[in-house]
Amino acid sequence: MNLPYSRWLAGCVALMLLATLIDGVAARRPDHPALVDGDRTLTYAELQAARDRVAGALATAGLAPGDRLAVLSPNCAELEIGRAHV
Repeated sequence: MNLPYSRWLAGCVALMLLATLIDGVAARRPDHPALVDGDRTLTYAELQAARDRVAGALATAGLAPGDRLAVLSPNCAELEIGRAHV
């Protein structure tokens, strides 16, 4: 399915804003819960650290900003950590 460019761009902006939001909250309230997956809770500091580890691994693998990456994952905390990197 092809999305109109404006919808695609709006989705990209929303994801970029998510990363900015996480950074802002992590700076102010690092110990507050950010993500709950079943009985597991990640704080904003933990979410930010996990996101940075994913970013480092992707960069080490040769991915650069603007590259595309497909992810096949169940709906879980790890998926949200990856999405938080965008």
